[in-house]
Order: sequence, then C-alpha cells, then structure tokens
Amino acid sequence: MKLTKTVYQSKEAKDNTNLNRSFSEMKKNEDNISVHKFFQYYEKLFYTIPKKGSQSHSTLFKNSGNYIDDPVNSKDRKISELHAKIIELEFKLSQSDNS
Repeated sequence: MKLTKTVYQSKEAKDNTNLNRSFSEMKKNEDNISVHKFFQYYEKLFYTIPKKGSQSHSTLFKNSGNYIDDPVNSKDRKISELHAKIIELEFKLSQSDNS
C-alpha cells in the first residue's frame, strides 16, 4: 500500500478553502446521544442497572418524578387520603357512641 501526504505552506493553507480545519474526528460521539439512542442503551442495560444507589433505577425514578413536578408518589397520596378518611370515620363513630 502506498501512502501519500500533501504538505502545504502556511500561506497556501490559509488560501485553501477545501481544507477541513475542525477536530470533529477527535470529538467523542457519546457526549451527544439522542433521546432515541438513550432509550436504546437503557433497554440494553435495564437488567444490569442496580435497583438502589446513586446510579440506579430508584435514582432515575426519583429524578424523573421531581422533573415532572410529582415528587409525591401516588401511593403515598392515596395512603394519606385513606388515613384522613379513617380519622373522620373514627370521629363519627365516637360521636355516635356518646349519643
């Protein structure tokens, strides 16, 4: 295989508009992944991601919940509603016992 190399003088390089002066080949492509690609990676890694910890499913769940303005788990909300209903019914029951 024969390799060839073209050498430009400084002035020639400035005047040549066909030269690519960017460092795009050295740039990491992983830093600019799309949402689609993220979910492809997520699907592949799903069972290798730990359930708990700083890089885990629970962290993803918590961060996503905070981002969508729903930091309170829906189960917690339902538990609070049921607890309030129990207190209300106990109060009504105690009122009927005193009558």
